[in-house]
Amino acid sequence: MPSWGLKLLHPSPAESTLDSFYVDIVAVHGLGGHQTGTWTDPGTGVIWLRVLLPFTILTARVWSFGYEANASTFFGDGSADRIQQHAHTLIAELEAVRALSSAAERPIIFVCHGLGEILVKKALAHSATQTSKNVDHRYSIYISTYGIIFMGTPHSGIEHATWQTIAQEARTTGGAPREMLKALTKNSETLQNITD
Repeated sequence: MPSWGLKLLHPSPAESTLDSFYVDIVAVHGLGGHQTGTWTDPGTGVIWLRVLLPFTILTARVWSFGYEANASTFFGDGSADRIQQHAHTLIAELEAVRALSSAAERPIIFVCHGLGEILVKKALAHSATQTSKNVDHRYSIYISTYGIIFMGTPHSGIEHATWQTIAQEARTTGGAPREMLKALTKNSETLQNITD
């Protein structure tokens, strides 16, 4: 079963009141990643975002954002638009859960792995433009973001040889990575625009 959208990792819904939390930490996995699997130690099965992080940052509410990240289905016709679609979904869901818990002004720290960084940068760029009357509630994500942690992030793109490996996997499983490969190639215009 797919793990997509925003998922609360800590606290569990039955735990303490949401008033006791002062920061939202939002983890976004990369290509080939998983909403909880990316943050799980393979040896122990411990999801460090759920088990270890809250003991270090006692006032953190921890979320994980999942999206379809399989190389064979992520790539293909129109795949360049998938980054934007996932970014918009991230902003909409995060804004909604924060509004429901009266936490629209709570600071946010993003933890990003790989392609998750590109999604977060695109999401924040989108949020920063949401200033007109009917959508200005989404602007709160941009102004509430206090930090971003990048892990294994291709800020400037990925070397051609690495993409050849990903492309081979996608072809083997029926994907067609043309547009996404072009968008995420080292020093591509798409990545430069998102970074800018």
